[in-house]
Amino acid sequence: MPILQRRFGVDEELGKRDDDRKPTRPRQPSIQLWLLAPRFRRRRFLSVGALFLLAFVLFTIASRAPKDGQYRVSSRRTSFSFRDMLPVSSGTVSTTPPAHDETDAEEAIHYHNGPITLPRLAMSLARASTWRGYHADNRNVLFASGTLKSMTALVPLACEMARWRRSDVHFAYMGRDDVALHDILTVNGVKGECGVNWHDARPDHSTYSSNARMRGSVHDSLQYLHEFIHPQALLIEQSGREDPNLLDVISWKAKALSVPVISLPDNAVESMMWITRLGSASLNAWNKAEVEILIHVPERSSGGLIRLLKSLASANYISSFAPRITIELPVKIDAPLDGFLKTFKWPPSSAAGHQNANRLSLRHRLHPKKTSIAFIESFYPHNSDTHLLVLSPQAEVSPHFYHYLKYTILEYKYSAYGTGSRHNLLGISLDSPIRYINDTAPFILPSPAEKGPNPSYFLWQAPNPDATLYFGDKWLELHDFVRRRFEAQQFSKKPPIERRLNKRFPKWMEYLLELSRARDYHLLYPHFGPENALVTIHNELYRSPPSTEDKSDAVGSTEKEGRDVDGGTYLSTSHEPRETRVKNHMSLLTMLPSDNYGDLPEMQDLMVLSYNGHLSSRKESVQAASLFAEQFRRDIGGCPEKMLPMKHEKHKSAEAEEVEGSTVDLFCLDDEEPADNPAPTTGPSATIAATTATAPAAEETNPAKEKENQKMEETETKTKTKTD
Repeated sequence: MPILQRRFGVDEELGKRDDDRKPTRPRQPSIQLWLLAPRFRRRRFLSVGALFLLAFVLFTIASRAPKDGQYRVSSRRTSFSFRDMLPVSSGTVSTTPPAHDETDAEEAIHYHNGPITLPRLAMSLARASTWRGYHADNRNVLFASGTLKSMTALVPLACEMARWRRSDVHFAYMGRDDVALHDILTVNGVKGECGVNWHDARPDHSTYSSNARMRGSVHDSLQYLHEFIHPQALLIEQSGREDPNLLDVISWKAKALSVPVISLPDNAVESMMWITRLGSASLNAWNKAEVEILIHVPERSSGGLIRLLKSLASANYISSFAPRITIELPVKIDAPLDGFLKTFKWPPSSAAGHQNANRLSLRHRLHPKKTSIAFIESFYPHNSDTHLLVLSPQAEVSPHFYHYLKYTILEYKYSAYGTGSRHNLLGISLDSPIRYINDTAPFILPSPAEKGPNPSYFLWQAPNPDATLYFGDKWLELHDFVRRRFEAQQFSKKPPIERRLNKRFPKWMEYLLELSRARDYHLLYPHFGPENALVTIHNELYRSPPSTEDKSDAVGSTEKEGRDVDGGTYLSTSHEPRETRVKNHMSLLTMLPSDNYGDLPEMQDLMVLSYNGHLSSRKESVQAASLFAEQFRRDIGGCPEKMLPMKHEKHKSAEAEEVEGSTVDLFCLDDEEPADNPAPTTGPSATIAATTATAPAAEETNPAKEKENQKMEETETKTKTKTD
């Protein structure tokens, strides 16, 4: 009998064996129960394990499939590790094709779907500290390519951008080819590195990799490049030469990383070489800056509007969305214009972006009066990055006008250079002036020998209603200025000031000129010559803007022209016929002056003209603006003499804090005056102060209160006599 089945010992010395006791079923220990488990329980464990393994495999396959337009192509961790990328030289990468089962003929070439490694990328990313790549604020710009054809198109742009040294240029190649990167650059005529930091972001076995594996490789390489470079912009080629898999993954991944993508056309070397002159900060705002077009149409000008819309449709809008167009139609619409607008489609088929979206708005005026204020009210930017392009129906734009606007906006509004002087830039004019305001002599730009800077561009305080872009923050400030000016005019006892601009100008330009003089704002004007005109103004059948016929505007309606309250003469655009005609150039750089290879000059190097066309220095322009602002506060803003210094200091503090869009320092309205300030003598605040000052005096001389006081005194005297 086994030992575990005995209840008593078997030694003879222990005594007599108990034969009378009936044997019972022995109790087996728990360990034996586990060792002797039934077969059906072990099958159950194996079945559960198999089910868990099958669920894990199905979950892994589902996680690698695209979901909701997103590519979840890599299950590896997103944090970077050099061990994941096997930092070996290009000569030691294994070129042996991996084993595969050629059961499917379609996957006979691109069949490999193994783990993704990036063997050459680690070597180039090891120098990330020299580019400030670990910081989000840097000068890095990244070009990306997935085919040899697209790389051939992008290499000249990358080398040219690196030559201007306004950005740290990087180029990542993510294609399938197994050709060495050095050989690819040699074929493209690159000697050395041409100032570009090259990154070989191809995975191992790229030639045999499946499409899903290549998408995963692009996804992971972009993640690593972002962590080590933090590019400010990503430039790719949007044409048939690029791999569509790369374009899809880049669009999704760049959006997830908040990196702006710049899609270049197939002829970018010829048409967009000007992009190489921009810095990283400007390229970062590529998709931020938006432009909207506003056209105010007088009556009987259908021919000019049709010509303008045709020129806009034939222009080149690169990879950006075509700007939204708003047309203010007159009270009476001509039949030819009505028929043309019914068939006009915007944006055109050549423009990128929302092809099916309608970006054309038509507004029909019902009353011709008060059009000066209605024009300002017709556009209100939703943020300071939405800019307004005002076009006259007599204008005809060049095919490259949008390139010029994009170039100048990004350079002078968003560049990291000249941040202090950009505050004084009101906008950008496409039209070159031809005459002074009094129309007595042709406009002559001061000689460079007198001032020294580049004569092809200059700053002028005179507004232009024909073809000018106004920045969004300045248009917001114009709204605030006009609102406060109307409110102050209601309380002003002085007559409206006389009209200062030529009567051919629309009257809303009066407000803009006042704001420009008080704030020292200037427009950037080109001076290229008639052969390189960005816009042509056809004045053969010129008609005055309808806002000039409004005689009841709050600004004033005197017919005297050319004189201000300070006796200065004003400039206005002459509307005589011009000989300038738009010419078809190959690119924007062929239109721009060749003295500096198309590079835009710095703001501090531009000559400055006052509102009356006189050359002035920066210091003189600031002093003139300060004097005009003080006079405006006194005569129109309703500010007394004692409050003028305080308003000036308020404006200086707002400039220091970069507070934009408010003109509260130019007015002394009742809801903005502090309680501890002295009572003003003029303006709307004086009226309220006068009423509050006379209120206590009225209470003292109230006859009803005097009678009550007399009765109370009489009753008191009577009670005293009775008690006595």
